[in-house]
Amino acid sequence: MILLDLSSITLISNLFFLLIYFLQCLFLVLDPRIKLAYYKDHGWEERYITGAKNLVMKTYKEHYAPIEEISTYDAIKTFNDVQSHIFSIGKKRRVQKENEFDEYLKIPVASIDTDVLLWWKVSLFFVIIDLISIN
Repeated sequence: MILLDLSSITLISNLFFLLIYFLQCLFLVLDPRIKLAYYKDHGWEERYITGAKNLVMKTYKEHYAPIEEISTYDAIKTFNDVQSHIFSIGKKRRVQKENEFDEYLKIPVASIDTDVLLWWKVSLFFVIIDLISIN
């Protein structure tokens, strides 16, 4: 039998609470029927809403966001103005593009009867099409 002291139990409880909070944020914010509306509808303070959004954003950036491409166009000496113009347009588009998470939050909340998995499947298709059109 393993005996734990009070500090170990407190640490385990705190870690468990943080895990539950993290999962709740992911599930609520990534559900297109809910997003941040749950927090607003239930009277959460703005700092907690921002905290939930930032937690999901951090997870997105660390694990799912496409790696930003470093342009090699600056190092290439082009010989005519047409090539320079074409390459500079492509570079500007990459810089001005918002990340998919911000775009997702701007889309209106889906209706309650939406099939969430189908919604993400269709949305992922359009994200891939968008990425292909940039490259």
